[in-house]
Amino acid sequence: MALANVREGYKVDPIRDLVPVCPNCHAMLHRKEPPYTVDQLRRRLSRRRRAARARPPRRRL
Repeated sequence: MALANVREGYKVDPIRDLVPVCPNCHAMLHRKEPPYTVDQLRRRLSRRRRAARARPPRRRL
């Protein structure tokens, strides 16, 4: 759950509720509304890596 969606009265537990991410990943998480979860972004990046490995290498000019 996005921190912005936490209701009043809920006490955020940093160990359970927060996941540290780099600025690039943080930006990617917020590319859609509602934001991707960390697991959704991991799966998305994993699929892209597998697809990139399956393609033949590009020829350099």
